[in-house]
Amino acid sequence: NKPGSFLRSPFECDGSGGPITPNPDKTQTGGTPCNKIPLQLFDASTLAYAKTLFPAPINTGVPGTNGIDPTPAEFNQDMLSLRGDEQLGAHSISVRYNKFRSPDQFSGGIAGSSQARDAYGYTYGANYTWSLSSATVFHMMFSRTYVNLNLWSKWDNLDYDSFVPQYWPWNCNLPPGINGRPAGWGKDSCWAPLMSIPGYPNVNQYNSQVGQTDLYEFKPTISHVHGNHNTDAGFTLSRHLIWAGTQRGFIDFSSTQSADLENVGSTGSGIASFFLGVPSGGNLTDST
Repeated sequence: NKPGSFLRSPFECDGSGGPITPNPDKTQTGGTPCNKIPLQLFDASTLAYAKTLFPAPINTGVPGTNGIDPTPAEFNQDMLSLRGDEQLGAHSISVRYNKFRSPDQFSGGIAGSSQARDAYGYTYGANYTWSLSSATVFHMMFSRTYVNLNLWSKWDNLDYDSFVPQYWPWNCNLPPGINGRPAGWGKDSCWAPLMSIPGYPNVNQYNSQVGQTDLYEFKPTISHVHGNHNTDAGFTLSRHLIWAGTQRGFIDFSSTQSADLENVGSTGSGIASFFLGVPSGGNLTDST
């Protein structure tokens, strides 16, 4: 117990078990230690976060579990393949086109949230062969392969534009990501930051593009047979682009922030640190 520090002193209750009203310096006196936080010490931002986003607890009959997430999981895969071949005298050409998309959507970790994994891409190419003579053949190949993976997670029914700026204005108006993709949600591009509380689930919001490939390849070749000799000449030109980007915000809480530092292992509470609004750390990531 550290006199004068409301974070290090135990919460106190009166004889009827109710939390004692804090002094102007936020300490409590005249009661007995208890595990009840007085309403006057609740942080406005974290209290609003909990009331707005966390579902009401229910009795599940399972110790340590007070909620059920009914969010369905949907997994899809669509594929398309086209081809064409043509032979006209000394000329032959073949073309190929393949496309796929696999949009999956499931819970973001807590009822009322969702996350998605949307992988899509295509490949197309053409081969052209020209038999200039019985001894000389010209061949040209061109192809492109493109693969993209969009990942996002969000609160489904949250009005980001009215809720987030009240408490975390620094988490709005984030610069666009790759290809102009919005960094956040709502017209003001906002994040409701992830609140990491030990022992409790969270929603890791993000709006990312990862694992992309954009590969071009061009390969002309000429082959000539002369006697016992077979001569090939040509070159290969390829360009391989890979990019990735993500934006997200975190606020971390731990039991240490509300613990007696001389008895850290047996005192303090992560959820108490959350409601007191005393984080242990955090970050805002923008890796576009």
